[in-house]
Amino acid sequence: MRRPGVAASSVGTIRGRMSILEKSTHVVIIITFVLAIGILVHDRVRSVDEREKSPLIGQNLVLTSVEWKRTDHTVLVVLSPRCRFCVLSAPLYHKLGLMRDSGPKKLQLVALSNAKEEDVRSFLRDHDIGVDVVITPVPQTIVFDGTPTLFVVDSTGRVIASYGGRLSPRREGDLLRLLGTSAP
Repeated sequence: MRRPGVAASSVGTIRGRMSILEKSTHVVIIITFVLAIGILVHDRVRSVDEREKSPLIGQNLVLTSVEWKRTDHTVLVVLSPRCRFCVLSAPLYHKLGLMRDSGPKKLQLVALSNAKEEDVRSFLRDHDIGVDVVITPVPQTIVFDGTPTLFVVDSTGRVIASYGGRLSPRREGDLLRLLGTSAP
């Protein structure tokens, strides 16, 4: 059936062009989407890698409320009670809290935050995270890019590792191995 005023041969050509145009548009949209996702993932991975290469690694920290020699390792957890990734990381912090008094290599867990101390203590209580010390605000000597950030400190006060963001299962395993244990 022919439309009035349009030749039969041009109807098929228009449909063909629309089909090619539609296909081209879909291909461009898909390529744009894939590139955008790639850029976002690359930026996220790069920022986590950069945060894990903290300038504090190898430095000796001075925190008057922490006795480094008391244990083989101290984990400093820089967090914010309103941080989504801190909430998602709470099960790991709970595990670390359980490790404080278990096993031959005891561990200190120190929470640092720029939030109000009562908000930090409430967060820790709500997520059943046992800590040895709460420090608010975070001292200016503790350099971090965001929350959560974990620093592993040896018995001399030297920072030996840094972990930024919510840890993948692999990175969580790396942290627990560094501390000399798997999960409690």
